[in-house]
Amino acid sequence: ETLIGILDRGDCFGEGALFGDRFRGATARADTVCYLLQLPLADVRAALSAAPELAQALRQIYQRRLVESTLGRVPLFSRLAPVDRMHIADALRPIQFNRNTVILREGATGESLYLLVSGQVVVEQSGQAIAYLEEGDFFGEMSLLTRQPHNADVRALTPVEALALPAADLDALLASHPTLAAQLTEVVERRRTSHTAARGDLERQAHLATLLKHGL
Repeated sequence: ETLIGILDRGDCFGEGALFGDRFRGATARADTVCYLLQLPLADVRAALSAAPELAQALRQIYQRRLVESTLGRVPLFSRLAPVDRMHIADALRPIQFNRNTVILREGATGESLYLLVSGQVVVEQSGQAIAYLEEGDFFGEMSLLTRQPHNADVRALTPVEALALPAADLDALLASHPTLAAQLTEVVERRRTSHTAARGDLERQAHLATLLKHGL
């Protein structure tokens, strides 16, 4: 269980069901004696069309919590305190990519760290698939940490929803959280070793190519 946030007087929850099913796995637990006002979702839906300000406010709350819950599911950030994740959430910007879009191009300068909210991407070097990533994974960190151009393409295998953390915000975050910086450095080293091994594993490359060709 990962703590996503703490709600207080005047806050609302349960709005996620109005916009999607992303929060079915989340639990709201009373930490103290609570007195609540409960509004049936059917009544709220009926009111949204006549109250666009309410609809906009609820959608903003939903999107904010979606970002915070995504950070809580990403192993790199899950150990941070909720208040720290809230600060990161302020800097994240949602972004979408269509299938087969090249999100990062080999040789280009890194500008952001990307967190995968939904969908899958493939990492390719010189046209060869060396890894694939899915919900909860992140990419783009190598170029930002090494100050070198991207050493691989990252291409969307499916429609992708992601959160982008600009390089300047990542630098500030790592400067204030040395432990996080060390964890990210370890991830980079593991990926570098894995990618080197993958390039020399012709059998693995053939298997990946077959899977991708058949849309698996």
